[in-house]
Amino acid sequence: MTLRLNGDSSGFTEIKAPNTAGDNSITLPTSNGGANQLLQNGGTAGALQYTSAGNGLHYDSSGRLLVGTSSDFTNGTGTKLQSVDAAGGQIALGRDIGTLNTGNLVGRLRWYGNVGGTQQETARIAVEADANHALNDKPGRIVLSTTGVGDSSVTDRVQIGSDGALRLLAGCPGIDFSATQPAGDAGTTMSTETLDSYEEGDWTPAVKDAGNQGTWSVTPQRCRYLKVGRMVSISGVLTGIGYSTSASPPSSYLQITGMPFTKVNGSFSCGPARVNHLTFGDTSYLNIEPITGSATNIMYLRRSINGSGGADFQATSIANGSAAIVFQLTYEADDA
Repeated sequence: MTLRLNGDSSGFTEIKAPNTAGDNSITLPTSNGGANQLLQNGGTAGALQYTSAGNGLHYDSSGRLLVGTSSDFTNGTGTKLQSVDAAGGQIALGRDIGTLNTGNLVGRLRWYGNVGGTQQETARIAVEADANHALNDKPGRIVLSTTGVGDSSVTDRVQIGSDGALRLLAGCPGIDFSATQPAGDAGTTMSTETLDSYEEGDWTPAVKDAGNQGTWSVTPQRCRYLKVGRMVSISGVLTGIGYSTSASPPSSYLQITGMPFTKVNGSFSCGPARVNHLTFGDTSYLNIEPITGSATNIMYLRRSINGSGGADFQATSIANGSAAIVFQLTYEADDA
């Protein structure tokens, strides 16, 4: 069936279908209807009528585009989806495409503000593929984005992955606890109440002579780190520490390299340590502690001697091939 629009000098426009076998006629309402009404099927095939009743798509008296009635929609103008059954109001956004790969957009909601005739995005909720899609395998992630003060485009802030994990993205400064956390007691100075990072994992230490002498070997065991904000705690067990006797012999103090984060320049670090098969050089010691120099990711051992400060363990003090160190260390990192 072909529909044609025919206009004439009277100002009226006619919608007309060919009256041939197998075709249908469309009957339009004979009245002008009322304000805020739409055309809908009148109950007879091919017949249209003006109406504002029922649960079909329509405008209400405030000019809101609705599905369902508007009796409980009282806050401003807009679009409302109100279900006529137990399913609830829904908006379905989809992407019908041959392939959907990691990071591809599935759908999004965008909010705009218009000031001075310039329309710019202020916030966004996007759904993306969290991995390549396949039959019965459709992982998705939600990305929340906002536009910051002084900016004119959105920045991704938070992501909820397909595994349900909440991730703070590079554009998010952290979790702000200022609404619930009181300041410290008298004598304290608070610098921030934002938790900007949490991280834990493994790290791989190595051993060397501070003068870069010798060819070293070591067996690391259970070397772990935990970082909350700027504070880093590391631990580990090093066994079989030794150096090759066919290379240049060590000539300086023992160093443990590869700490996961560089220490803040000028800050202090401390922690306990236990050693086996290292020669102390002085039996009147108080304790052994791992420490790290300023603005480095290198740790070394220091022994505190009663009445005479401390001294670093010399690389030559180890029993070659059988020395072992168990340690823990907490320090402030220069990585936020």
